[in-house]
Amino acid sequence: MDYLDGPQVDERCADITPLQIREMEKNLAKAVAAGIPGALVQKLAFGPLGGDPSALETRPNDPLVLEWKRGMLNDLTVYGRKTGDLLTLSVLENIYLYDYFGQKNPELALSYAMAQQEVVSNSGNPKRIRLAKSLEGQLARLSEPLTPEQIAAARAFAKTLAAECCSK
Repeated sequence: MDYLDGPQVDERCADITPLQIREMEKNLAKAVAAGIPGALVQKLAFGPLGGDPSALETRPNDPLVLEWKRGMLNDLTVYGRKTGDLLTLSVLENIYLYDYFGQKNPELALSYAMAQQEVVSNSGNPKRIRLAKSLEGQLARLSEPLTPEQIAAARAFAKTLAAECCSK
């Protein structure tokens, strides 16, 4: 179950007014603009149309939903490539792996998974380096349906992203 679904959320959110929802949306926009880590992922969870994540399923062809998805994907991509933020890279991996926005692309999913590994490997932090090693099984699974050329392209993308965002 999605953490934003279910009767518990409905009960807790029953008293939230439209004004409060607009304020939350404004605050999220400020956090995103300020580059607060995790803010874009929270904006993604908040959803389109003033905080209606269900619109992604109930109104997938609504022009406003389509515009929101394009904007979110662009914002996540720019932020992930600029900062190497692991949460953002993981979200991008999943967007392309699970067709979250109608953008299924196994090569890009592998690219973002490899980028996570590159970022943590290049960090020099022993705990993060162990994390990079733990990603190897996932990378092998993501690589299975791809050609050697696609895997090489994904690796090149990941190395470039890590070099651009996180070089010392």
